[in-house]
Amino acid sequence: LELVDDTCGRHGFWVVVGSWFGRVIGRPSNDKLANVACRSLPHALRTYAEDWGLDLDVAVSDYEAALGRVEAPGLLRIVHDFDPSREGSLVLDDSARQLRRDCDDDRILVETWSSRRWRIRELHGSFAALGSLKRAIV
Repeated sequence: LELVDDTCGRHGFWVVVGSWFGRVIGRPSNDKLANVACRSLPHALRTYAEDWGLDLDVAVSDYEAALGRVEAPGLLRIVHDFDPSREGSLVLDDSARQLRRDCDDDRILVETWSSRRWRIRELHGSFAALGSLKRAIV
């Protein structure tokens, strides 16, 4: 899945392989680090933080990166996250946190908790890890 129509110009994706998933949501397009290619975030901060006047707390918290397990269809738990406070939490819980098909476009899934929109890049008909993909109510 690919993040689309993000109001802050973020890029993002979900990848699901077997019982594992990865989910990344990048920085807003106006973030000074959004287009910096560097060997690591700590290296980028050591190199640019002082010259650019970066707020270190914001620099390490303005994006998401998670790796987790598919426990059951529609039940995805974070195993590792850049923000350790999210480890062990559910990205999808098949209840309040679901992905729903957009009411106008079958290729778009909408997060029920954030309204983020994701374009399906490849989704096999028998693929069930994301749970039942009901229609979003707009």
